[in-house]
Amino acid sequence: MGNKQAQCHRPLPTGRLAALQAGRKRKGEDGVFLVRESNTSPGDYVLSVLHQGEVVHYQIRRHGEDAFFSIEEHTTVHGLDTLIQHYRGDSNGLVTRLSVVCKGQPPPHESRTQGTTNLLHRATEAGDFNVVSQLLACGYRNRDAKNQDGQTAVHIAARSGRDSILAKLIESGATVNVRDSFGYTPLHYTCQNNLPSTTELLITKGNANYQMRHAPTGKVPLHDAAQRGHIECIKVLLKLKAPAHARTLAHDTPADLAKHYGHTECYQLLKNHQPEVPKTSKKLWYHGTLNREEAVKTLEEYCKHHKVEGKASDGVFLVRYSERHTGAYVLTMLSENTPYNFIIRKEANWLFIDDGPYLESLERLIEHYSTVPDGLPTRLTTAVPPKPKPPLPEFSTMPRTKKLASSRAAMSNQSLSLVKHDILSDKQMSAQTSPPTSIQSNNNMFELLTRNLSFSSDFNNDSINNNEDPLDDNDTYKVPANNSAVVTLAENYNEISINSDGQLSTLQEFIPMSELTLGAVLGEGEFGSVLRATYSPADQPAQPVAVKTLHMQHTDTNKKEFLSEAKVMMSVRHRCIVRLIGVSL
Repeated sequence: MGNKQAQCHRPLPTGRLAALQAGRKRKGEDGVFLVRESNTSPGDYVLSVLHQGEVVHYQIRRHGEDAFFSIEEHTTVHGLDTLIQHYRGDSNGLVTRLSVVCKGQPPPHESRTQGTTNLLHRATEAGDFNVVSQLLACGYRNRDAKNQDGQTAVHIAARSGRDSILAKLIESGATVNVRDSFGYTPLHYTCQNNLPSTTELLITKGNANYQMRHAPTGKVPLHDAAQRGHIECIKVLLKLKAPAHARTLAHDTPADLAKHYGHTECYQLLKNHQPEVPKTSKKLWYHGTLNREEAVKTLEEYCKHHKVEGKASDGVFLVRYSERHTGAYVLTMLSENTPYNFIIRKEANWLFIDDGPYLESLERLIEHYSTVPDGLPTRLTTAVPPKPKPPLPEFSTMPRTKKLASSRAAMSNQSLSLVKHDILSDKQMSAQTSPPTSIQSNNNMFELLTRNLSFSSDFNNDSINNNEDPLDDNDTYKVPANNSAVVTLAENYNEISINSDGQLSTLQEFIPMSELTLGAVLGEGEFGSVLRATYSPADQPAQPVAVKTLHMQHTDTNKKEFLSEAKVMMSVRHRCIVRLIGVSL
């Protein structure tokens, strides 16, 4: 093929010697080079180039399933032949530009962007099933060869809807996930040409990756089907679990394109699509708050304990709460013995990684990336479960309070219930010296009162040890039988308080927010923060407290659990448990 094309050498120990010999023949000429298959990394190549009498070697990395390559961290290029041409014009970071090639063999078909039309291409284009079958039965070696447009026989069969020939090609092992010179895969063409049966064949029999993107635009096949109004192809893709809300480089979803081009039925289908309930569960892979080092150590310990080594460790993963990004999560995974961390961000009700699709939940996100890599180094394969949590103490083991601490006596008839200023004005709150005559029980008031919920814990020394007198072993705290608030949440909840007997009760008295002064953050977790604060009730000395708050994004989904926890904790009296003194709304 002359010295204008990439030439490929087999992985021989003499690869370096060949380059040296070529350099000697052209004494003093820098840039003499060859490309050979990598000995250590299957699918990759090595560029050997002569510079000032020495041979320099560069690893050529393959990216993804198609023919995308780069040298180290340099520009990623489509096609091994195109990569070599990129460095022939200029060194572009190499020690010298590539000048004279050591003649070898043409690069493998799957590594190139273009080729020439062969007999298999012509038979497929003509729809001649018999000729195609005979060629494949004879072990035809060029089944993945590309024509002048960079298209393989699979491209040609797919865009023409020749399902029988396509099935035969897939059966013979032909590559399905490959782009042509225009950046399209066979699946892109079936969706552009409204071929639902061929679309299904590619995915179910050929394992076509429905998230492979058209490089210039970032469109996946579902974008093409939506833009053209091909609703049957859309239905096939959604049935086979393609995400409905993939995004282009311009951040357009398939629904956006369907709406823009006036395909109302397609738009409604995509907008209202409800995916199947994921089969995975957070308990299998969610670890709560871990830092990066702890997460990586957890993965490595899991692999060591279960003897998961080498390629088997690719795709081992866990999910954790992000310490640096409020409300976000982090996917930590292994690939080629290297740890990777991907931030799972939230936008409105959607979760996503980088420019990946919008997904409905963490479970749906994990299921998606377990099916296709979609930009990750590899798909997720093995979930690392969290360590089991220690059991909670039984109520029967908690000593009952016999005597109130002296410093708490002043609060024995008080309740702490703080309400936001946008619910009642300061004037109204200060005028409330007795309970109102009626309780508002509608759901709107409930929603309003549980917004920005928090509760406070007294950190005085005497509140840590609630029992000044020694207790008998048989003195235990009993949960009141009639205290349904401990286990249920009334829909007309207004406030929680503690009376002098340490029992929960419901009052309608509000204490101004001005009695609680918030300070520095003591700590932060997935659902909320803990802040230092000062509680200053009227006519009483101020006391230091800690305030636990619930993040706004969790108030709707976790307010019942939050209130239930508060009610239980306010009823607990134990010398080893920090006392909870009230709820602030």
